[in-house]
Amino acid sequence: MSLYLSELFLRCRGDDKWELMAPLTYQSDFLGQHIVVPKGYVTDLNTVNRRFPVIYSLFHDVGNSAAVIHDFLLTDSHILRVDADEVYKEALRVTPGVPRWKCAIMTMAVKLYGYFRRYE
Repeated sequence: MSLYLSELFLRCRGDDKWELMAPLTYQSDFLGQHIVVPKGYVTDLNTVNRRFPVIYSLFHDVGNSAAVIHDFLLTDSHILRVDADEVYKEALRVTPGVPRWKCAIMTMAVKLYGYFRRYE
């Protein structure tokens, strides 16, 4: 069963960047492994939300743990974007307080962002 094995503890660096104050551990059924984001990892959380202002206004503090996992997979692992996106969706679904409809919209936004980013 996919689940978070630790809580997210962040410190704002003041430049739209956030630093993990403790490791974040997630068990991914999709990947069949634990993902450990180390203390000190720097993330911007939900990048896609700032690119889509309407989505940002509705979802700016939703799924931060899933966003950290996704950023880590994209920057510090050999995971393909398509697989990182699946883990993001999986992690959102097990995040307390995130209804399925928000998960669907956020996952679609992440996939669209990834698609258009290829052409920047």
